[in-house]
Amino acid sequence: MHTPICDLLGIEFPIIAFSHCVAHGYDLMYGMDQQKLAVQTGYWPLFRYNPELVKQRKNPLQLDSRPPSLPLQKYMLNETRFNILNHADAEAAKRLLELAEEDVRTRWELYEKLASLPVDKAVTVAALAAKEGQQ
Repeated sequence: MHTPICDLLGIEFPIIAFSHCVAHGYDLMYGMDQQKLAVQTGYWPLFRYNPELVKQRKNPLQLDSRPPSLPLQKYMLNETRFNILNHADAEAAKRLLELAEEDVRTRWELYEKLASLPVDKAVTVAALAAKEGQQ
């Protein structure tokens, strides 16, 4: 997908960014702090995927953030959109938070594994994923 921002930045691939929003239910004065928590908890890992690196015999996936270092609830419970379930059904909220924590761990492990693959295997995995996405 090629977008106007790609043209502006002179890149061939899109940028996916996280942006805080008033609908998230916290004072936007703390938006940057909340974004930092999103990264530190693994909710929003930072990475780059640049297919051009394959030409240099490098893995196109690069992880830019460290592994999650804070519990996910540190991020989620700051936001009304997540915290509201605690008021409606505390048990369900607890179960869903545990599932979300597990998802963060599993996703991070997958990204680490993919980023550490030799370039030949990384290209094969990317090609299979692209083919799967077209079906």
